[in-house]
Amino acid sequence: MLMKASAVTPPTKLAGAIAHHVRESGGEDLALQAIGAEAVNQAMKAVAYANIFLREDGLALLLLPSRVSVPGCSNDGFIQVMRFAVVVEPVTFGADGHPVPLHCQRV
Repeated sequence: MLMKASAVTPPTKLAGAIAHHVRESGGEDLALQAIGAEAVNQAMKAVAYANIFLREDGLALLLLPSRVSVPGCSNDGFIQVMRFAVVVEPVTFGADGHPVPLHCQRV
């Protein structure tokens, strides 16, 4: 699923949609797309909020950024957008309150 952020996207609403998708599908095939600095900022805030929302579920979100060309209004007919693949990671929380990925814990 591709979710898009704009400069005026309310980050808490996008965060709720992200958290809902993660809970329902395990975050399968989730990506965020943003065009412009303000849109990227709103997307990053949404991911931060979504991490708070998913904390009780023992999940954290990681992002893998990329630049993608999509059809748009420019000289060559394409525009560059930021696309973030969303990776869901099961975590626990250390004594300091910071998340510790399960694969990093010592047995």
